[in-house]
Amino acid sequence: MKLNNAWNGYGSAIFLEFGNLSDVTKKNGEKSNNPRGEITIMIEWDWRAEKEASIICGSSLEGAQIELFLKDMLGSEIIRLQTTGRLPELEIEFSNKVTLKTFMTSVGQPEWAFMDDREVEYPSLVVEGGVLCAETDAENDN
Repeated sequence: MKLNNAWNGYGSAIFLEFGNLSDVTKKNGEKSNNPRGEITIMIEWDWRAEKEASIICGSSLEGAQIELFLKDMLGSEIIRLQTTGRLPELEIEFSNKVTLKTFMTSVGQPEWAFMDDREVEYPSLVVEGGVLCAETDAENDN
C-alpha cells in the first residue's frame, strides 16, 4: 500500500495513512481535514527519519518542517516494518530509502500504534506493559 496521506497532529505526533482513504467526521459533526487510510500508523513524541548517511527530519523540528517532510513521503511504500529493542519501538523502511524510527525518551511506554481498519480480527497494535499487544475493536472503544 502507498502512503496516501500523512499529517502532523498535536505537537510532534504524526499520522501515516496507507491505502484507500475515507473521510472522517469529528464528534461535533464537522468533516476532518485528514482522511483516514485503511491502515494508520500513529507515532507520538519521539521519532526521527533517516536517509543512508544522515537524519533528515525529527520530532524536535518545527511543525512546518515536519509537514514538508510528510508531504515528501507521500506515494512511498513500506519495504520493511519491524519492532526493535527490549521495549518495542517501531522501525519502518520506505521505498524512497527513508527509515522512520520511534524512540520514546519519557517515562512510560513507547507511544506508537498500528491500526488496521480493514476486516481483520485484531486491527490495532500498541505497546502496553513493555510488550506488543493486539487490541480488538471492543477494547479500543473503552
